Amino acid sequence: MDENETRPETNRGRSEPKGTRGEAHLLKDPRWHTWRLRFHVKGKVYRSGTLRHEHQARQLITVVNGVLLQLRMGLVTVPDGVGVKEFVLSGGKIQAPPPVQQQARPSITELLDRYQEYAKPPTKQASTYATELHHLEHFRRFLAAQKLGKKAAAEITFENFEDYKRLRAKKVALVTVNKELVTLRSAFTFWATGGLVPKDSLDRIKRFKKAKKPLQPFMTGTVIEEKIARGAYSEKEKVALRRSRILTETELAELISLVGPSTCAVPVAIARHTGARRGEIARVTWADIDLDGPNPTMRFKSKKQSQTTQDVPRDVQIAPPLLSILKQHRDLTGGKGYLFGLNTDVSGALTRATPWRPHGPWRPWRTPAAESVPACEARRTRRSG
Repeated sequence: MDENETRPETNRGRSEPKGTRGEAHLLKDPRWHTWRLRFHVKGKVYRSGTLRHEHQARQLITVVNGVLLQLRMGLVTVPDGVGVKEFVLSGGKIQAPPPVQQQARPSITELLDRYQEYAKPPTKQASTYATELHHLEHFRRFLAAQKLGKKAAAEITFENFEDYKRLRAKKVALVTVNKELVTLRSAFTFWATGGLVPKDSLDRIKRFKKAKKPLQPFMTGTVIEEKIARGAYSEKEKVALRRSRILTETELAELISLVGPSTCAVPVAIARHTGARRGEIARVTWADIDLDGPNPTMRFKSKKQSQTTQDVPRDVQIAPPLLSILKQHRDLTGGKGYLFGLNTDVSGALTRATPWRPHGPWRPWRTPAAESVPACEARRTRRSG
């Protein structure tokens, strides 16, 4: 129990000489021959530590009684921040502790100066340092215009950064603004590491999100060439348009006839009837295919739509023309392991259980008109290239 706690005094096994009201009393422990002092201040009981000698206790009680008398007469008061017990036992010599002076937080301008001093070469490359100085100069001008230069860095709010982004976006491209924000995040990271700003300050700097380009609609080769002939397109735009090409039914039939019974016939047929990406086709195993069930399906696995780099499976129904092709391929290869291997003999049998990887500029052909591919699935797979 704490010595300063108020409680009734039992005095069991102790002797307490009677004294004047308001004075301290000596308490003796006959078992250990030790002494303690007890005194009251404003109704609370306080006790001193254990004293081994009587003369020490009597010297201390004289000092304590003198301080208690001064407290009753109002000649002294207990300073703020000092305990009553400590003040009385010290003879009233303890003074109030000096006020804690809060260290002035550096302003955002001073922190920018520190970061520029830190980032000098060889800490960073000369070209990078020059670019960051250019970015920070724009931010300094903004702070001066908004009269924020003398504020602490922790007081720069999310709204201040949003105002900076809006003002800069009126003058330069969004890509340039994002580069300037990257420099500011580097500066705030440096300050947060040194404890100059809270770490959550970094959350106030949000870059502009990159605008997604709209997808080109699927078009046949004839429609694409007519569109190019009518408009003025650069070579890059022409390539982008031709990437949206789909084959007509006649072109698909001609392609499959040209491929013939070669080793590429099966992957071409899968791409034609499912719209799958070439990486998905290369990773298909016979365990992913159900040819004998009431609803034949093929499962493709891809990391392209995954946020955690995990395989994202999707099942596609197998069209009747593709079903007959896959059954023939199963009879030739034995139906174990991957559909396609790196080494395949003339009969089509796999000699190595590893995924087949297409060589050269091979791409899957897409068609939303395929029997088993919804238009939304065909559009989603178009960007795989």
